This record gives sequence, C-alpha cells and structure tokens, in this order.
Amino acid sequence: LKDGFRFPPGHYSNYFAFMGLVYAAGQLLSKRLINRCSGNPTALVVACVFALMAGRLLIVMTDLFWVLYLGLAISVSALGVLNNAINTSVTLVSQGDRVGGL
Repeated sequence: LKDGFRFPPGHYSNYFAFMGLVYAAGQLLSKRLINRCSGNPTALVVACVFALMAGRLLIVMTDLFWVLYLGLAISVSALGVLNNAINTSVTLVSQGDRVGGL
C-alpha cells in the first residue's frame, strides 16, 4: 500500500477503521444469509470463496483508491460471512456435548 498507492501515515487509521466496519457489517449480514441456507451452508461458503477471489483480483489489478476500497470491502465482508458460516457448520457437525469445547 505504501509503495503502490503512496499511502501517507494518516491514511492507515482510515484504512483499518474501514476494514473493521466492513468486517462487522459482514458478520451482521451473515446471520440472515446462514439462516437462508437452512442447515447446508455449502453454497454460501463457495460464494464467499469466489467473493474473496474477486476482491483480491480487484485489489491487485488497480491503482485507484476507490477500486482498492471496493475490493477490500468485497474481500473483508466475505471473510466476515465465511467465518460465521464455518463456525455454524462446525456446530452442526459436532456432537452436542462437544460444542464449545476443545
């Protein structure tokens, strides 16, 4: 970021704040998306992986700030949804007495 976009030090706080807000929004959105999957989140996980790929491609191929932030928003929100989808899948697969333990 420093070399490719000439990020001054002041932009890093905005960058990380943006990523934190988008990640939180992705986690809030994940509840609705996971509930729509009704016990089989495979399609949701695949969609999130493709969204990660698309976001990363945008980030790598651009030299514009707004496209960088768009790619980050896609990737980070997909990570927020994917994290909760994987956690939900694990609780569905494991036995009831083993959920929440190591």
